[in-house]
Amino acid sequence: AKPIAVTVTLNNDKDFPGYVTKADDANLYISQFEDGQAARGYSLATIKSISWREPDDWMAAMDLWNRRDYNGAIAAFGKAMTEYEGLSRSKHPLLTDNIGAQAVFYYMECLRRTGKFNEMMEPSIRVQ
Repeated sequence: AKPIAVTVTLNNDKDFPGYVTKADDANLYISQFEDGQAARGYSLATIKSISWREPDDWMAAMDLWNRRDYNGAIAAFGKAMTEYEGLSRSKHPLLTDNIGAQAVFYYMECLRRTGKFNEMMEPSIRVQ
């Protein structure tokens, strides 16, 4: 997965920056390196909040969405859906609206708005 820059606030109100590589229902995997190497699992129970920095590719995809260029956004969100897949499956409340989960939503919504209904099945099955 492509790392995303974050600042994490722990339950003791201490902040630290890092790069999230993936998450599951119990842990958030954070590296101190931009390339995501040597990511360490941090229990989500010890994390108070997560401040996500929006990556450039994500902002470009959202720009296509905001301009209503849904065909262009299909490719951008499809790529984001794959690159940030490691975040899309966690059901933990701290990860409800992370970029991985949002990429799936926007990808499917772009398909719907362009009438590509058959193509919606694969991502729908992947995230259920």
